[in-house]
Amino acid sequence: MSLYILLEDFSSLDDKTLVAEYKAAESVFSDVTDLACAMLYEGRWYASKTKDVDYGDLKQRLDDINIDYLMIRHDNNQCQISLSRHVTGFAGKGYSYKFHYNRQSPQLFDPVVHDKENWKAVIASRGEDVFAYDIPLSNNWYLTFTQS
Repeated sequence: MSLYILLEDFSSLDDKTLVAEYKAAESVFSDVTDLACAMLYEGRWYASKTKDVDYGDLKQRLDDINIDYLMIRHDNNQCQISLSRHVTGFAGKGYSYKFHYNRQSPQLFDPVVHDKENWKAVIASRGEDVFAYDIPLSNNWYLTFTQS
């Protein structure tokens, strides 16, 4: 592994970039949906770092789209997937970008409500601790941004 990879600049990650990544790799997300939802595991959920996923085709597809962490959950016979694309922070403070499949109760992005430049004021005015929104992609996939 090169030092360049360890020092990757994530400041270039934003909504527009990640929506474009999804569109460019939509068939890979479709494969992930099929593979993850068909996966057999014990319990109601499965979670793993991508490097530790022991299902070869699924691991390769996750690597193809730069996913760090995978979570699969079956709730009311519905497969739900969370793919962590980038997470930064410590002790509950930081931000993340995740792709979600079959997201329950998404908080759809509204540019008036979801002002990233003033996120602290936005959550304080609502008495909340977390600033989050979801951008609909396609085929029941969403891009989720969370800031705390």
